[in-house]
Amino acid sequence: MKHYFITGTGSGLGKALAEMLLSEHKVTGISRSNSISHPNFTFIQADLSQPGSVEKIALEFPASSDEVVLINNAGMIGEIDRVGSLTNSHYEQLFHLNVIALTQLCDRFLSRAKNKNYPCLIINISSGAAKSAIPSWAAYCASKAAVDAFTEVLAVELKEVGADHIRAFSFYPGIIDTPMQAHIRTANASGFSSLIRFQEYKNKGELHTPAFVAEKLLGIFRKPETITTTVVNLREYC
Repeated sequence: MKHYFITGTGSGLGKALAEMLLSEHKVTGISRSNSISHPNFTFIQADLSQPGSVEKIALEFPASSDEVVLINNAGMIGEIDRVGSLTNSHYEQLFHLNVIALTQLCDRFLSRAKNKNYPCLIINISSGAAKSAIPSWAAYCASKAAVDAFTEVLAVELKEVGADHIRAFSFYPGIIDTPMQAHIRTANASGFSSLIRFQEYKNKGELHTPAFVAEKLLGIFRKPETITTTVVNLREYC
């Protein structure tokens, strides 16, 4: 049986992924809150935006597993404003959640995966913002660029040491109808020049549902050995 560790299962894509998997697989959800109840679901309460949070999480691979997957989905955009108008706590929490906790979880996962003889997979949820200069999203764009760089180095290292049973990818899920998008639409227009564009995404029905993206993601990574790039964009599969 596959076992999935998924961060950010309290809402949005993380919750949709967990709910889609539970009928056939075991899922450990890591988030601040939880509304999922299922015999195959284990909840770990953690605020990954806070220092020291990862140290309290035991990523134990169940003995019954024949494949283990880590999906680092939790993320935040934080304050939406131009550089020079942001707080220190914005930078600290955003980078801890989007980058530091993610890299720490990957490290902990790999320390266990390297000694296994079955497939292990890491999927780090990134964003097209990693390659775009979006005004008022400086920290978010930088954090997602960091996720891509980290994942690309990780993929090279795995090849370098011959860990063929472990694969690592960065995934661009597109624009999803989640609480993060709702937060973006409430930004102050004077500090966010793209506000109307993001409001129109919602008004015109151009946002993907979390369930749609979850289904696509699971389909894409069903056979990771067939994927030739480390950074995977949902748009290429729609």
